This record gives sequence, C-alpha cells and structure tokens, in this order.
Amino acid sequence: MAACQLAQCVSIVEKDDQLDSAKKQTAARFYSDQALAMLRDAVSEGFNDAVHMKKGRELAPLRNRDEFHKLLAEVETRAKTPSAAPGQP
Repeated sequence: MAACQLAQCVSIVEKDDQLDSAKKQTAARFYSDQALAMLRDAVSEGFNDAVHMKKGRELAPLRNRDEFHKLLAEVETRAKTPSAAPGQP
C-alpha cells in the first residue's frame, strides 16, 4: 500500500542528519500528510484491515495524528456494520 511507503519516509527524514530541524519537521509533515491522504483513499475504497493499521510497523509514524485515529475508527465501525458502504460512516 502506497500509504505505508510514504509513512516510512517520515522515519527516514527524521533521521536525516543533513537536514536541519525545521526542514526535518516540514518534510515529515509533508510525508505524513501524503500518507494519510493515501490511507484515506484506501479506506474509502474499502480497505478494512484495522489490525494492520494498529500494529503495522510501517504505519507507526502516523499513529500520533488525529486523522489516523479517525480513519481507524471508521474502519472499525465499518467492520462492526458490514452493510455500510465504503466511505460511509
């Protein structure tokens, strides 16, 4: 999933010694925003692996974001009500 690849970029830029603190923060925010956008698209298209979202190592950089928790709640809610269409709460 593309969101996983982008989320991994967050960890990479946070460890990049060639970037100053402001550039690290800007780049990390960019990659996490892009990863969340891709994850949002995947959820709207029917992605429903809440366990992967909670435990997948590559998504760890996103777990401190409110939007990630909203998407996770949507996936979990949809799992409890299978009749709900993707993208619908």
